[in-house]
Amino acid sequence: MAQSVTRALTLAAKLERAEYFVFFKKVQIKLLIDAGEKEKAKLEFADWDEIIPDDEDFKKLKSMVSA
Repeated sequence: MAQSVTRALTLAAKLERAEYFVFFKKVQIKLLIDAGEKEKAKLEFADWDEIIPDDEDFKKLKSMVSA
């Protein structure tokens, strides 16, 4: 599953479809959280806090990491 998400991220970037890239980045972070890799998930948030700080999905995912 993670490999498919990585491919989707790459394709979205190549097609310059930011909305798809953000969607699949959220999926990737959720998969990291579900796999218990919360430290890796936290690293992913660093950039996104600057890019879209008020995104509700990212806020929800961050609360899952903190729990």
